[in-house]
Amino acid sequence: MVLTEDDIDDLVYFARAGEFMDLKEAMEGAAKSANCSQLEVLISAIDPTSRNGMLHMAAANGHAEIVRYLLSLLPSPRPPMGDQLVSSRNSSGNTPLHWASLNGHLPVVKLLFEAGADPTMLNDAGHDAIYEAEINGKEEVVAYLLAEAKAVEKASSAESVEEGDAQDCRGNGIDTGKEDGNPSTQGE
Repeated sequence: MVLTEDDIDDLVYFARAGEFMDLKEAMEGAAKSANCSQLEVLISAIDPTSRNGMLHMAAANGHAEIVRYLLSLLPSPRPPMGDQLVSSRNSSGNTPLHWASLNGHLPVVKLLFEAGADPTMLNDAGHDAIYEAEINGKEEVVAYLLAEAKAVEKASSAESVEEGDAQDCRGNGIDTGKEDGNPSTQGE
């Protein structure tokens, strides 16, 4: 799908300015004129210079309603940690989560994280979203992302232990007494 430069400028501007109804109308119009889905419009509306899309701009400016709307266009279920659009990088390597974090927009950070944004992705300066929030004094965002990271790590550890326990029960080298693997039936 090909959007004109004016279409892209309008869509990105509406997302940045928080003009929800104008954005929604422009998305619907672009999709109708190009005979495609709004998701395709969302994917295509990227500023060619900055590589910022609508999600970047809405996240950077704390427009939770627009972020929620844009995320609702994505397929469900979304792949865990790594949806291409949610974790898309601009020309500086920043994701929408980087921008929401460094500006302290906790409701948007939560929406992006729940949608699969990866808080460990590094921008071109080598910073992740947690570091960006920390150096900008956004303690609420730092606390949230650290708590979520610990919860993910704990869940991951629990899964590893469960998988390890299951592995221990299978083929763990316990001598069953017979070559066929069945327990010895001595005394029968």
